[in-house]
Amino acid sequence: MKSNQKTNGLRSFIQNNRLINDDSQVAEFMAYVSIKTAENTLDSAELKVSAILGHANDFGRLSFAENRLNALIYPTDFDAKWQRFRNMDDQYLVISGTHPKKMIGKYRVEIRVM
Repeated sequence: MKSNQKTNGLRSFIQNNRLINDDSQVAEFMAYVSIKTAENTLDSAELKVSAILGHANDFGRLSFAENRLNALIYPTDFDAKWQRFRNMDDQYLVISGTHPKKMIGKYRVEIRVM
């Protein structure tokens, strides 16, 4: 699949999947979340996702609304200004980056709306 080439993958994914109404900047939805880090892998965990879309100078943020993940081994909060968000043809969202904790290191997160 090709990545959606819009400037903000988080915003396009949220809007194109109709996860937010136009009057709000906040979306909460259930998703299948897969995470691969330097040392750990999580496959298709059902998690509640919270996304806040920013204004012109703020690219938005995404986090997992439940504390079911161990933040020592998995990334749990993402800022579109610092991590790469790619909307993959509105089918799923990919977040990639590098975490300063060695156990996490380079990571890739896939989020698929349930």
